[in-house]
Amino acid sequence: MTFKSTKVEDAGNGALKVTGDFTMLGQTRPVVLDVKLNKIAPHPFRPTIEVAGFSATTTIDRRQWGFDKYAPAVGAEVKIRIETEFNRELPKS
Repeated sequence: MTFKSTKVEDAGNGALKVTGDFTMLGQTRPVVLDVKLNKIAPHPFRPTIEVAGFSATTTIDRRQWGFDKYAPAVGAEVKIRIETEFNRELPKS
């Protein structure tokens, strides 16, 4: 599975709507992630690094990607949750 963003929109209050191409099982479809900025802060052990933490969620219908085995006996709706953080070197002062 891969996700490549194509558009980022501010949704207010530290939230973003991130649109992109989600590829699974060789098929690509557009998906929108609901993203929340959790925190931006200095790294606790590396003072020259700043860390930004994000949570992202979306729900897909797995059948749209050809993964329809046992549907509808097994639910088709799949909730995806991504927890990530990004680090950047702070400029030298």
